[in-house]
Amino acid sequence: MFPGIFVAGAAHLCVRRHQGMKLLLTMLLAIGALPSLVIAGNLATVQNEELARVLANFEMLAQAKDPESKGMYVRVLKLQDPGECDGSPETCPQSTIYIAVSEYGEFPAQKVYQLPKGHNWEFVGWVKLPATDSPTDYVQLTLKVQRPAKNRSKTWWDNEYYLLKLNYREGSWSKQ
Repeated sequence: MFPGIFVAGAAHLCVRRHQGMKLLLTMLLAIGALPSLVIAGNLATVQNEELARVLANFEMLAQAKDPESKGMYVRVLKLQDPGECDGSPETCPQSTIYIAVSEYGEFPAQKVYQLPKGHNWEFVGWVKLPATDSPTDYVQLTLKVQRPAKNRSKTWWDNEYYLLKLNYREGSWSKQ
């Protein structure tokens, strides 16, 4: 009588242990797969076409940040129109300049300036980088743009230089 009970009891324990192992293995596999289940899926796309064009095609011409610029963080970005020249300078694609200025801090004041379209905008250099974020302190920089030449016998382009004075509150520019 005891051997039969022992065999029946052992078989019952084996079945329970097997089911328990199966359950444990299933749980471990599910937990291991959980991160891939959580991060799998389709990505959201940006619906704003202009923002998508800017982010996909901008070129950073210059950047000033700490330690060289103690008072403000500045980026000069260029966005080139698509296409190529077709026989005259007026047909050449133009570009737009964006200048992003930000103070440092947890919730920084920020401003983005946009210059008019022009041909072949270039960053020439920093004239002054601010030491503070005072309302009276400004970033100053020089940019060059090309305009179709008035006298095309020598060249297609005339260069124009502009001095920009800006911070995250206001900005101005003047032809040099």
